Amino acid sequence: MASANRSKKPPPPTPSNVERLFPFVIRARILIVGQHVILRSKSQLQFVLITKDISERRRSETLRKLKHYPIVQCFRSTDIEKHFDLKGVKLLGFRKSSLSKSLYAELKEHRINEPPGPPPPKSNDTSTRRPAKTRRLVSPAQQRRARSKNSQKRWRQASRQVRLESLKDEPIHYYNRYSGRIETEAIYGEPFLRWAYGSPLGRLSVQLIAKRLWFSRWYGWRMNRPASCTRIKPFMETFGIDPNEFRKTPDQFNHFNEFFARELKAEARPIDSSARSAVFPADGRHLGFQNLSEVRSVFVKGQTFNLPALLQDPELAKRYARGTAVVSRLCPTDYHRFHFALSGHPGKPRLIAGPLYSVNPLALRRNLSFLWQNRRMITNLSSPDFGQVAIIEFGATSVGSIRQTFQPEEAAAKGQEKGYFLFGGSATMTFFEPGKVDLAEDLLANTKNQREIYAQMGDVMAHLRS
Repeated sequence: MASANRSKKPPPPTPSNVERLFPFVIRARILIVGQHVILRSKSQLQFVLITKDISERRRSETLRKLKHYPIVQCFRSTDIEKHFDLKGVKLLGFRKSSLSKSLYAELKEHRINEPPGPPPPKSNDTSTRRPAKTRRLVSPAQQRRARSKNSQKRWRQASRQVRLESLKDEPIHYYNRYSGRIETEAIYGEPFLRWAYGSPLGRLSVQLIAKRLWFSRWYGWRMNRPASCTRIKPFMETFGIDPNEFRKTPDQFNHFNEFFARELKAEARPIDSSARSAVFPADGRHLGFQNLSEVRSVFVKGQTFNLPALLQDPELAKRYARGTAVVSRLCPTDYHRFHFALSGHPGKPRLIAGPLYSVNPLALRRNLSFLWQNRRMITNLSSPDFGQVAIIEFGATSVGSIRQTFQPEEAAAKGQEKGYFLFGGSATMTFFEPGKVDLAEDLLANTKNQREIYAQMGDVMAHLRS
């Protein structure tokens, strides 16, 4: 009996054995989401995971395109959503790290391919070897000069990093189109934002709590309670919001979210009447980029857009690679309904699941990729004059809800309401094909200096190119 027990082999590892490591995966930020992003990040890959409910076509395509990397097949897309809050995701990459090695060791039994082994050893034939370089003697004086140069280089690098970090913590300045002055933004929840995105403990809290959909839903539930009405008057007084623009009086709102997504009187936001203009889709602070292929700095030097990751569509990414784009950022204090920038026929919105990071510059100065990680909706609009236009609405911390109010496939007029956000700050982006429009001069001039421009919905954003 004892010998029989000893002869039994231990059961093979199951996917459930590694679930205890998943919280650490989220904190370590080693996930790569989306096939296009994975293909662009091959040098960073440890292994790839595909779900059991992936289609046969995508499975074959993944095996072909990533044949040099270990591919494991386990879990279902519902398990991925449960553990990583990524809805509908069936393909994940894991960046090289000790944690990824541990995960792969547990999941190796579920590998479905045989990646090629290491390259063959080099030949021992000495006739093909290059002659060894003779060692050059370096005098003590040359060594001192080399050390001095290296020290100066390190000092310049450290100084540059200090300047970048100080820039990230600077107040947010923007150009007000109506006053003609550069002003400083009053940030709702500024102490929390600076702590959350500017300190190690704060960044950990963002990963564990603030970016989660359940957190935004919980906060939204609080803002839907009748007791939240007590917040309306202090909020209006603190940020100077004019109630004369509202369709309802402040006393008529049933909760804070109703006030937040308030409608305005038609005369409060006149729409530019020129048939050759496109207008800002929302109240807020805007950045404009005439040619996306030439963008080298967004908020801080060195940050650029990743269109394949942002649009999750290779054809769209190619179409707008040299196109024009405008980012419109809505603060919690702004009017939170968004509108069509031009007339046309909109298609059906496409939802891309993701977390809910803040889109405030305090966060985006540190990591612009929050934009293409966040939950978002993309609508394609066809216009006889402006061509194909892509419109994106982004969710953000405390903004899990993006509500669309337009009818897909029905003609939409310039300035017509498209939808609204519930509580929090958020953003939209508008993409034009290359050579279709010229952006407003003040928008381009301020964007060049990494500074947003404040303008209201309905004001001129761009003109058709002559």
